[in-house]
Amino acid sequence: MFMNEVFLKELKNSISSIVREELQKYLITEMAMSSKDYKKRVESLMQQILENWCLIRYTTLTNDKLEYRNHWSSELKAHLNNIASLKLKNGDSSEQKEKIIYSLWNMYDWDTDERCISQRLFTKFETENLPTYGNTFAQIITDFKNETKNIVNILISKSSVDISNYVKNI
Repeated sequence: MFMNEVFLKELKNSISSIVREELQKYLITEMAMSSKDYKKRVESLMQQILENWCLIRYTTLTNDKLEYRNHWSSELKAHLNNIASLKLKNGDSSEQKEKIIYSLWNMYDWDTDERCISQRLFTKFETENLPTYGNTFAQIITDFKNETKNIVNILISKSSVDISNYVKNI
């Protein structure tokens, strides 16, 4: 009987050790994503980031639609935090994330071409019954284009506090 107890105890310890090792591998590799998947995830959220950022900016510039500002701010914070919390396989460096995000920004010309930003934003502003002409719309687009570097820095910051503070100050 004593041999069986020793054997069972050793077997239990071995199984626990194997499970612990496999869980560690899973947590390290499965919670992180490839650069390709990271790029897809960021790209899937870019339109919402653009829209919510510009809607918040609209409320700041006009004091109109203030009743929606908290909703738009919450959505923007959720999207920014979603991206900020993502981890890359094979080294989770800020430089690698920054390079991927800038490649997407450049692909859409959001850092250089106000016309591209305007085209992506036009339908959302129409849906929200906001003006899509005039100085305010133009200012929002210019502000977004000029804010590219700060938005990218926020996306790679990994800090929910920084993200909240950033959104408050749009």
